[in-house]
Amino acid sequence: MGRFFNSYRIKLIIGFILIAMIPIVIIGISVNYRIRNQVANESVQVKMDGMNYEMENIELWFRDKEQILKSISRNYPLLQDMMNQPDAFTQVSSYLKSHINSEDGFINIYITMIDGTQYNSKLADIPEDTRLRDWFINAYLTDDIAWTQPYNDLLTGERVVSVSMPVKDKEGSIDGIIGADIKFKYLMDKFKITKIHPEATTYIVNSRNEILIIDGTDIFDIDNDEGEFYYSNSEEAKKLLNTMSSDKVGNTTVKLKNEYFGVYSKINSLDLKLVSLVDKNILFSGLTNLKTFVIITILISVILIILLSIFFSKLLSKSLEKLQLGTQEIQKGNYDYRIKIDRNDEFGKLSNAFNIMAANFKETYRKLINTTEELATNNNQLQEMNTELEASYEQLQATTIQLNESEAKHRTLIENMHDLVWVIDLDYRLLYVNDHVHKMLKYKPKEVIGKDIRRLDINEDGILSSREVERIQRVDLRNKIITLKSKYNENIIAELNTNRIFEDGKVVAIQGVTRDVTKRMLMEKEILKRNKELSTINNIGSILNLVMDIDLLGKDIVESITKMLDVPLCTIRLIKDEKQLKLTACAGELCHLITEEYINIDEDIIGQSVRTGKVFSISVSDEEHINHFNKKVLESKEANYSTIFPLKARDKVLGVLIVSSISTLDESEQNILSSLSSQITMKIDNIYLYQNLKDSYMKTIKTLAAAVEAKDKYTEGHSLRVSKYAVMIAEYGGFSKDIIDEIEIAGILHDIGKIGVRDHILTKPGALTGEEYKEITKHPSIGSKILKDVNLSDFIMNSIKYHHKRYDLNGYPYDEYIDELPLGACIIGVADAFDAMTSRRSYREPMGFRDAVKELERNSGTQFHPDIVSIMEKIYSVNAEFIREVAVTYNTK
Repeated sequence: MGRFFNSYRIKLIIGFILIAMIPIVIIGISVNYRIRNQVANESVQVKMDGMNYEMENIELWFRDKEQILKSISRNYPLLQDMMNQPDAFTQVSSYLKSHINSEDGFINIYITMIDGTQYNSKLADIPEDTRLRDWFINAYLTDDIAWTQPYNDLLTGERVVSVSMPVKDKEGSIDGIIGADIKFKYLMDKFKITKIHPEATTYIVNSRNEILIIDGTDIFDIDNDEGEFYYSNSEEAKKLLNTMSSDKVGNTTVKLKNEYFGVYSKINSLDLKLVSLVDKNILFSGLTNLKTFVIITILISVILIILLSIFFSKLLSKSLEKLQLGTQEIQKGNYDYRIKIDRNDEFGKLSNAFNIMAANFKETYRKLINTTEELATNNNQLQEMNTELEASYEQLQATTIQLNESEAKHRTLIENMHDLVWVIDLDYRLLYVNDHVHKMLKYKPKEVIGKDIRRLDINEDGILSSREVERIQRVDLRNKIITLKSKYNENIIAELNTNRIFEDGKVVAIQGVTRDVTKRMLMEKEILKRNKELSTINNIGSILNLVMDIDLLGKDIVESITKMLDVPLCTIRLIKDEKQLKLTACAGELCHLITEEYINIDEDIIGQSVRTGKVFSISVSDEEHINHFNKKVLESKEANYSTIFPLKARDKVLGVLIVSSISTLDESEQNILSSLSSQITMKIDNIYLYQNLKDSYMKTIKTLAAAVEAKDKYTEGHSLRVSKYAVMIAEYGGFSKDIIDEIEIAGILHDIGKIGVRDHILTKPGALTGEEYKEITKHPSIGSKILKDVNLSDFIMNSIKYHHKRYDLNGYPYDEYIDELPLGACIIGVADAFDAMTSRRSYREPMGFRDAVKELERNSGTQFHPDIVSIMEKIYSVNAEFIREVAVTYNTK
């Protein structure tokens, strides 16, 4: 037994088996643990990742639809041009139709403007006001992209979802809403592809936990009517699906008939949930087969290890025995003995090394005999080498002469270059500079050779700044722009390049080439300046075409001029009350030094520019023209000159444009500003004319309203108060300026129809009879008839005609049937009711403001539009003083 274990071969077999078995046992335990835990979890995670990937693709699909809508919205200026054409409906609707693509999923694209004008890709006439549809209201109130819940389409009756977003004018005001419809069934087909397993059941659930779609075998046994969509009333299903999908994404285990594994996610855009359930036995059916395969693999591996251990132990033992015999022969002095092992492994290499060693022993003896003969031969070779060295010395002398000639040619080339070439050592002393230094900097080479470039008075820090001097020993500079100073104090703009000179891998010197680029840089600067001026002129031209507000116009213009000329101050003053100049706009860093005090045109040099229509310029040295209007600016050291341009057009001066600068404006800048002044003046004059027309129009309207209210002392001022309240509601609601202006007119004229109501009914102190009340209810229709030929917009006419219609569409006029209450009527209705409740009447005392707001809130959703009531509540909570001011200012009783 002892001999058995003393055998090298047996020990080798046992060692092989033990070494091989340890990792197999560890791997077997690890694989079993991984199968039981990690493989199952990873399998689930892979399926969840797959489902989430599909959901992300669906969300990307939604984003893609939004991008398509945004691309159409960005073409709104083109649509505006179409809308101004006689066949606007056909042009715009055809344009929308051209964007319908079956692959996009859109079945209809449409636009509804703020004034109710409608366009759609189907070129169909929609019978109702689409501004009250959810897709219009949601996009308008959020001022962003909005998706709707599924609903039935007005034109096709199909079930659709809509995506919509605002379209805005150049000032950022909302002009309308653009939307698109997608078949709901088209979306549901996309959702059905997201499954965690081919045999899984997928439920698509809305925000009320009602099941819209079942894809697969229903595990809740819900009766399905086989329709396109249906809602489940199973409380068990609703509760379970709600519990599972309360988070955005995740997984859980559900115990029903069997144990199910569930994965869930959300479709944020439509507020839908997706839940996929699969029987756990089906999901993990492959793991048992995997364990059996692993066990069989381990058993086969053990058998192969034992057989291989026996084979390799025999192979290794045989080679070792041959090596042992060879060692014994060498010890006996038999250097001709050789081992034959025909293998390419370590044993083969060892046998080759042994045979080489035996051969080396024999060769060493032979070499000792030949050593003396070799020493004699080496002495002869040394004598021959000495002869060759003498010949090489002569060749070196000839090469030196050739190098000197090459260096002279190189120096001639450098000295005739049109650039300044210089070389410095590591102490920054000039070792060489070519003759171009005299042409560029007016120095002779001998004046600067040997000088430290950091000390030369060529610029603030020498040829290079202190930081750049440190860098040139580490990196080479390329196309570095620097400013030099010549011997006679002239500024020169130069382009610098440097190269390090190496010797044995170390920097020993730095070579530099400097080129005069002064003319090129000045030309580039002039081109940039002209481009900036042209861009500003174009920008101001756009402002003049678009802006109709004087304050906003002035602000945009002075800001553009300060940027164009890079000046610290630009102001506009316009004539007020014929003799005074009022500060209208100011831009620049010195605005805080400008006084807002009026300037008399008969006293100051600014007034002289108005009187004469000429351009004037004053400087800090013109003491006679410095006064408290310009003193702070001219003494700030940020502006030495002020140039005054009269705003003159059609032989009339409307004000002045004043530019303050550090240096005088050149001729080109003055010509540009003079031209701009004329354009600005014509625009301001046109705005004045438009404002005068608008004021006359408003005075006429107010006169009509006053004529109506004069019939009843208790309603005097009522129309103006209603108009003020309605305008405030529209402003707080974020409506465009055009809508606000129309709301103001509708508020003033809303009761114009009372002209046609008998006086004794309007002024009756007690309750009205049925006939009298019936006559009162006719005043909105009478007003509509009175104004039908005045050419007012549909928005104003509908606001007047339906301001007594309730939000639930009850109220008068009783013989008018509409599908939706117009927005203007909703606003006028709330403002009218609020003023009526807070005003004194012949038959009752006024109600308090707080009580009136509560009464509006109590009738919100029935009599009044809930969003308009919310705005009125906000006005009262943050600006109650405005309401009191209106009630007092326009109360003429």
